[in-house]
Amino acid sequence: MRAGTWRVFERRYSPIYPRGEDDNCLIQTRDGIPEGTPDSKVWSVVDCDGKLIIVPGYAMVNWFAYIITLNPLSERDQDREWIY
Repeated sequence: MRAGTWRVFERRYSPIYPRGEDDNCLIQTRDGIPEGTPDSKVWSVVDCDGKLIIVPGYAMVNWFAYIITLNPLSERDQDREWIY
């Protein structure tokens, strides 16, 4: 799987900062995701051998937090993960 950087992820997908905070786009519970948010705009931050990795969708294993983005997952990034 190819890994991208947070900087590229941020530019490409535009994370939403739910509490208006400039530096925290992490959502700690599934209840924090607004109702009606398309799955293609939900990302999971997971712990992978001590590194935080962003993957598309709802992860259950090694889950740390969720991120919601303005832009949906693109076809070209179906097999990509992102380093948080």
